[in-house]
Amino acid sequence: MTNKRAFNTKDLVPFTYIVSITLGALASGEATITMEANSWFEHHYFAASTDQADHANPVANRFTVQVTDESTGRQLSNGKVPQNMLTLPWNGVLQVIRPVRFAPNAILRFAFTNLVNGSNTITMGMIGYKIYTTGLL
Repeated sequence: MTNKRAFNTKDLVPFTYIVSITLGALASGEATITMEANSWFEHHYFAASTDQADHANPVANRFTVQVTDESTGRQLSNGKVPQNMLTLPWNGVLQVIRPVRFAPNAILRFAFTNLVNGSNTITMGMIGYKIYTTGLL
């Protein structure tokens, strides 16, 4: 008997969606990601960095962010999440306990606030897998 939940390796591709924004001192702004039309995306991790990184203080907060799936109206948090919760020094990234799937063409809005009294370029990655099969979704 075969495992019906198993994916063929040609159906799964490791993939990272990137969003980046440069904000002025203490400013807020938004950026979006549109998922590609040819596949679902199974999100496993958030990772984030900033050009204002403080290597002497790896838990410093340089920004906050709230992510909303515009396609469904769902928010991924009830408020803006601080940087140090996304990039904890003991695990490097925020791993979701259960992967979240986003449909093809889903639009995610990232609402950022810069906490630095100067320009700040923030880059976030959604790390996971593109799923090309629809039979098991």
